[in-house]
Amino acid sequence: SEDLLVIFVKNGKIVWAKTYDFGLDDTPRKVIIKDNNIIIDLVSQDYMGAEKYITITLDENGNVKKIKKIFSKEYQPYQIGFISKEKSKIRTFGKLEW
Repeated sequence: SEDLLVIFVKNGKIVWAKTYDFGLDDTPRKVIIKDNNIIIDLVSQDYMGAEKYITITLDENGNVKKIKKIFSKEYQPYQIGFISKEKSKIRTFGKLEW
C-alpha cells in the first residue's frame, strides 16, 4: 500500500516527518501553505477501486486539524438501515434483496 509521507523542512533541516494512511493508494494532487497550515488535496483508493477525494489540513507540527472526504460519484456511500435500542434491533429502509 502507498501512504502519504509529509516531511517538514526548515532551514535545510528536517523538523518533523509523519506518515498518513487514508486507504490503499494515496496520491497527493496539490499542497498549499496558508496561515501556518499545510493543506493537502489527495485522492485515495481502496482495495475495491473506490476513490475518495480528501483535503487534509495539518498544523505546523504535523497534527491533523481537519479532514474533509468526498467520495467520487460512482462510489457514494449510502445508508440501508440502522441498529436500534427498540425491540426490533435492526431497521432497514425498504426491502433488502440479496
